[in-house]
Amino acid sequence: MIAVGHGPRVQLHRPGLLRPTRAGIADPLNGLTILSRFQTYSRFSGSVAPIGLYSGGVPVTLDSNSFDEWRDVLGTGGDSVTQATPGFQPTLHYNAGKPYVRMDGAGSFLTRAPFPNALPGTILISTRFIPVASLATSQQMIAGSERNDLGGNFDAGLGIAFFGAASMFGWGGNWFSQNIFTGAPPLGSPVVVTIEVDSGLSRATLYINGTSVGTITDSGFSLVNQSLYIGGDDVGQCAQIDISDVLIYQDTTYRSTVETYLMSM
Repeated sequence: MIAVGHGPRVQLHRPGLLRPTRAGIADPLNGLTILSRFQTYSRFSGSVAPIGLYSGGVPVTLDSNSFDEWRDVLGTGGDSVTQATPGFQPTLHYNAGKPYVRMDGAGSFLTRAPFPNALPGTILISTRFIPVASLATSQQMIAGSERNDLGGNFDAGLGIAFFGAASMFGWGGNWFSQNIFTGAPPLGSPVVVTIEVDSGLSRATLYINGTSVGTITDSGFSLVNQSLYIGGDDVGQCAQIDISDVLIYQDTTYRSTVETYLMSM
């Protein structure tokens, strides 16, 4: 935690991270080494104007307009997630007056290859979203990775989905899809999901709103040289959701701070 008003100013670890702009309010993630941080508006500027969404390099600000790029607010310029195919592009959508990335459940998703700054070891993805339609009708990816292997597309090493239950699925040493928590989140309510993949232990753990709901093990978990997918994938496992934030990091001690921040919005 950062003590506000005591000691030297805490320096951000990477240029471009949004700085606090209102007296007495600081970004609780300042000082944490975050690999990628996608968000739809600044929580600390007093404005809910959308940020990071672009179409052809032009900022997107109007409701229902599609876009081809969601930029990492850390400002490195290399971690954008994109969608070049117009029919698969998500749209900007205002929910309760705040901007979200709307995935239509019919094929829209964002991706980046390879996975942002992926390194051997542990990787965590925390995603905040609002279900727009039932997540219990088919396997629908919220966030994860994918690689093309063995002659076909496989969600590899990491995947969060809901199909009447929360599940983790992918390709490690074997194909797996394992429901580990009964019940999809209710429509219209924000939910925060985190998946933690420990490649060294071949283990993945899923957290929903800060609580561990299950762990699976499988050989071959790895995100190195794989692609990041948000809101769906290129084999049609797409969710109808509004996404506000996706954070990717490696230090497991950050998880509680990240989830508390996302759940407090």
